[in-house]
Amino acid sequence: MILSEKQKVLRIVWGAYVLLSILLIFFLLNKLLCAGGDNLAPKIVLEDEWNVAVNDETFSSVKLDEFRYYGLNKGDVLTLTTVLPQQWEYKSPALCVPVMQTVVEVYVDDEMIYKYGHDRYEQNKNVGNGIRFVHLENSYKGKELSIVLTVAEERAFAALKPFWVSDWQDCYRIIMTENRVPLLLGVFLLVFGVIMSLLLTIAMVYDSRFW
Repeated sequence: MILSEKQKVLRIVWGAYVLLSILLIFFLLNKLLCAGGDNLAPKIVLEDEWNVAVNDETFSSVKLDEFRYYGLNKGDVLTLTTVLPQQWEYKSPALCVPVMQTVVEVYVDDEMIYKYGHDRYEQNKNVGNGIRFVHLENSYKGKELSIVLTVAEERAFAALKPFWVSDWQDCYRIIMTENRVPLLLGVFLLVFGVIMSLLLTIAMVYDSRFW
């Protein structure tokens, strides 16, 4: 089918309209995700000076982003110990704990303040991945923090993700702001897929080659 000059122009205009619409959506979403970002209290990353025990094997003064341990199996236990910061300015502090197919127990000065995943682990169900938020008291400043991770799947991970402390109300905003690029890419793919589906449907209806 030979397109007329008018049809070619209309296709170019339509393509430009779609592209500009997607860019506008990206711009608005980025502004929305970053709105109020300057007012967020900075998070405190607990990265250095960890003592790590993997079953009976111990490692001292560990920097978490450099720590690697290969060959973890289901049932292996990692115990991570450090000291909480002496100072923070949070109204309702929270510890953000990445979960990577592990049962989680959190202790402050040997007192358990949080646990996750025991029931699913005992029932041989998937514990899952994600981030768990643990409420902290301001009185916990400078106290010993222990995180016990029980591996729930074979070779679930080899590296540990950093733990961090922030204000409870800011946790989700921080995560969304730091991960806005993959979020925007996901929105782009979704919008692009919908538009292409609509265009294909229109082509199938009006193009005689499909009949």
